[in-house]
Amino acid sequence: MQQIDIRDEASLAKIGLKWNEDYTELLDVKTGKPLDDFEEMQKKQQEATRFDIAVRAMRGEFTKAKGKTEGEVYGEIMDTLTNYPVVYTFQASAKVSEEHDVLRLRKQIKETVETRCKREAIEVEIKPRGKNFHSFWVKISVSDSSEVSECIDLLKNLHDVVTCC
Repeated sequence: MQQIDIRDEASLAKIGLKWNEDYTELLDVKTGKPLDDFEEMQKKQQEATRFDIAVRAMRGEFTKAKGKTEGEVYGEIMDTLTNYPVVYTFQASAKVSEEHDVLRLRKQIKETVETRCKREAIEVEIKPRGKNFHSFWVKISVSDSSEVSECIDLLKNLHDVVTCC
């Protein structure tokens, strides 16, 4: 969490705040409206929904003041929204037409996820998507967001996989 000196107007301006004329309230520079008082902010945070957390994340409230954030696919947002370990469902779509290709790809996707996560999959499901596409869903326990990100990268590199999440 970044700390600023509220007496320094330049520091306040960097985060979009300013004092009113008599220095009794902090104002949002964009709207000109005063900030909610501290008790009201705490009450809102206790009633926060996943949407509220996602909006705060997009505003950068969960971004570390120092450290690497570029290049991270899931990073702090997923870590903030998730309590690990958690069961995650990897979904990979592939263009396959022959039944033996479907079974081969199911095995390949399952092994890729199990190898990276170093544990067995809980469930593997195949869902046909039209004539030439199939969706492969692999449920497995993951220990952190980097494990999810790395698995997705590995799955995307498989020859027949078109999309993955």
